[in-house]
Amino acid sequence: MIPFCPVNIEGVYARFPRDGHHAIENVRSRRFKSWLSKKFYLNQGAEAKAADLEGAVLLLEADAEETPRREIFTRLAGTEGKIYIDLCDDDYRAVEIDGTGWRVISDPPVWFVRPRSMTRVPCPEQGGSLNLLRPFANLSDEDFVLFVSWLVSAASPDGPFFVLSISSEHGSGKSSLSTVVKSVLDPNIAMRLSPPKDEDAVFATASSQWVMLFDNLKKISPEFSDVLCRLSTGGTISKRALHTDNDVFSFSAKRPVILNGIAPSLGGLDLLSRTVQIRTLPIPEPKRMTEGEFYGRFKAVGPAVFGALLTAVSCALKMEGHEPKNLPRMADAAVFVMKAEAGGGLPWPEGTFARVF
Repeated sequence: MIPFCPVNIEGVYARFPRDGHHAIENVRSRRFKSWLSKKFYLNQGAEAKAADLEGAVLLLEADAEETPRREIFTRLAGTEGKIYIDLCDDDYRAVEIDGTGWRVISDPPVWFVRPRSMTRVPCPEQGGSLNLLRPFANLSDEDFVLFVSWLVSAASPDGPFFVLSISSEHGSGKSSLSTVVKSVLDPNIAMRLSPPKDEDAVFATASSQWVMLFDNLKKISPEFSDVLCRLSTGGTISKRALHTDNDVFSFSAKRPVILNGIAPSLGGLDLLSRTVQIRTLPIPEPKRMTEGEFYGRFKAVGPAVFGALLTAVSCALKMEGHEPKNLPRMADAAVFVMKAEAGGGLPWPEGTFARVF
């Protein structure tokens, strides 16, 4: 067991063996204390008292202050020219992506945390195409380019990230489309988030999700607009951990964001400059289907879609030295897409994204 302090969030975490693999949890979390209680019982033959657990946690926190700090990740990580995506399966596997391709591995070198709400990504399959998303995206051809490009940019570990705004009238499939795009990369029990109460709520949710999907928005307040801008390009919140001392809890996050609503007002120019706007089209009656049928069809192609996304990301890494010209706004996010396009990872000719965007 290794206790350590992360560099990107306050608190002390432990990496410990569980079910033949390694898990990473906050030492004050319920899951870690449950593991610790079982170890105590197996070693001592008696149930651990609350004072025993508290003493052990305090000792681990003291030990952690003397260990090197390291970063922990939720769902997606990048290091040494490679990208890792946590599959969140029972075998603790992840996908490793580099410029030569992608592969599913056990015991990845980066350390992932798994919040309770995070769910499993289907094991990816080779040979798919991002065009498999076309039947689920009720969009114009140009908006489909923007939609797929946003998904590829969301798989970059560093950001900054585009905000994807999906709008239209009732019954055009915008909520279903939002759910599909999030489930490709970051499925979660809480797929669709309600408009938040404050900044703290947004960043608290960002600690357990990679893709943030805010559903059924009617309007965006100036305060929420500012939070979205900070989430897109990177922000930090800091607050007192306890009223009885001067300790400060801090958390930093940079996340891809989806906004779904009936033509929501996007507020000021700062948010507009970070946003990719697409509009779903009315669904003709012969093409309407139940949610069960819709998601059933998507589940069947989900592994191939995920594999095609990984291939696009690999193409972007392969083209690391490529320097696109005439960069648009949100250049960092755009360049990642343009590299994937130049490497042949997207289902259209090079230059299409820049022209549409």
